[in-house]
Amino acid sequence: MSQKWTREMVSMKSEEAVSAHGIVGMVGAGLLAATLLAACGPSDKQKAQWAEEKRIECLDKVCDGDVPPKVALDESVMKLNGQWFIAPRRYAMGFAGLSFYWPSKTPATGRADGQSYPERGQDFYDVGIEVFLSHHDGAMSGPSRYDHLRQAEAEGRLISKEVPRPELEVWHTRETDGRGPGLWYVATQYIATDPNGAVLSCRSHDPKFDRCVTAFEWKPGIAADMRFRAKHAADWPEIYQETIRVLQLIKKA
Repeated sequence: MSQKWTREMVSMKSEEAVSAHGIVGMVGAGLLAATLLAACGPSDKQKAQWAEEKRIECLDKVCDGDVPPKVALDESVMKLNGQWFIAPRRYAMGFAGLSFYWPSKTPATGRADGQSYPERGQDFYDVGIEVFLSHHDGAMSGPSRYDHLRQAEAEGRLISKEVPRPELEVWHTRETDGRGPGLWYVATQYIATDPNGAVLSCRSHDPKFDRCVTAFEWKPGIAADMRFRAKHAADWPEIYQETIRVLQLIKKA
């Protein structure tokens, strides 16, 4: 056997060994990468957390797999706390909101007969009453707004309390949130959401916070959040009454 042929054979054997070693190395690297990816993937706890977040997100919105109920042209579908509701389209605002004009009580879309109404052409936020519905997870079970007023009185933060007309109280308080004095209206005759009356919170001294707000439990697990300009606050009992009437128009599908 020639020395040249021997050297070629040795070279070929070496190349085969190197090639085999490379293949083994690639396979090993692939297995290592797969192991690392598996180790870096979401844990069962993370998956459960994401699933719960998705469940909560879908309580008030249409998600994959949902089959909304069929409704008439004058109706609107709402999904609240995982349940389907049907509302009059003339009051509907977005997917889970209602609104009407004040003081005419005209629905958000205008009069059914197409006739004009006093607020027509005005800035909606100056004349609109907004009601937003959403699920809540026990957030409404804490101290009531009236309890907040009693606390302010007990702590010496009550500036004044007036009764401008029967069944309406107006409280002025010193608040601790740094946004100036608190202005509160209490419709004492409406006790469905608070045994002491429906309470409205307003900030009228600063145009930036020129809004009145309140929230209450409409149905188990569903909260109603109201907002409107402070200039309408003196009509709070009537606004609350109209809001409850409009909410009663919503039916479970």
